[in-house]
Amino acid sequence: MRVPGRGHSDETMASLLTLSDVLATGHHAAVCADVTPGSVIAVVGDGAVGLSGVLAAARLGADQVIALSRNPVRQKLAREFGATDIVETLGEEATEAVKELTNGVGADAVMECVGTGQAMLTAISIARPGSMVGYVGVPHGVELPIGDMFFRNVGVRGGSSPVRAYIPQLLPDVLAGRITPGRVFDFTTDLDGIAEAYAADGRPPRDQVPAAGRDGLKMSWTRDELDRIDAALELTLASSRGDGTHRRPVTMWVVRRGEDIYVRSVNGRESSWFRGAQTCHEARIRAGGIEKDVSIVETDEYAHEIDAAYQTKYGRRYPTVVPSIIAPQARAATLELIAREEETYA
Repeated sequence: MRVPGRGHSDETMASLLTLSDVLATGHHAAVCADVTPGSVIAVVGDGAVGLSGVLAAARLGADQVIALSRNPVRQKLAREFGATDIVETLGEEATEAVKELTNGVGADAVMECVGTGQAMLTAISIARPGSMVGYVGVPHGVELPIGDMFFRNVGVRGGSSPVRAYIPQLLPDVLAGRITPGRVFDFTTDLDGIAEAYAADGRPPRDQVPAAGRDGLKMSWTRDELDRIDAALELTLASSRGDGTHRRPVTMWVVRRGEDIYVRSVNGRESSWFRGAQTCHEARIRAGGIEKDVSIVETDEYAHEIDAAYQTKYGRRYPTVVPSIIAPQARAATLELIAREEETYA
């Protein structure tokens, strides 16, 4: 779609860019949730889409916009976009906080902008009876509480945003400066800086990533997470598909080297789970009571140190099995698991 005029400012150009995705997606959540003037709205998720959802709700005339966020920087932007209240808690505490802000009733409309099971359950729990949850977060690990929805008459509606259909409605407000959604962007680069952009986002590119590609990736394992994963004998890994869903979890051994976590495929690179992990280079892992989204980076570094870690952790318990995990075939299928920074709500 052609944009009228020329010589637009950098701020306007950034806001125009949001029309291609995040602004229109946040608006779609508002439309699906039936946001109306004077209504009470709750937005689950504080990423670019969630913040755009806050902006969309305010633009459509909501009287009260409750943003669920634990990130101080995003909380500030949410307020500037129109949020009247911030809820920093999770789960049942978030539900109670929203109900306290709505006289025990819940929100007239809820926008779910994360896609996790917890986010969807929270969105449904804070919706008042008879209301709608508009969801635009790509669902992964979501199971709807149909019984609760049935008796409370709460519905869900959403999916991929028909961006082009919304641009004529949103473009005039962007050009007039009535809304400035481009402020959701906090990092810019050019085509030569694509690797730097992925590093800033805390994940590798979706094509094949060389071992050196992990340099600069954001590390966010906490000491507790490292200790608990290291103490666990097994880790389950569910790799991500291109549509945002996860494959069936696979159980494997896991070792720690310093501040890093590694797994290997005992059957080498042709193992089905190893090949699946190369699709998006992302997965959901569980070990030692820790459940976390991770980026997956193939590596050939520190092979002997990782061998030693397997020997130390599993050698006495499984002396006949360890040789297979330090054999050349398995060594060539070594993956580093890098903790990803999730949506601060989810």
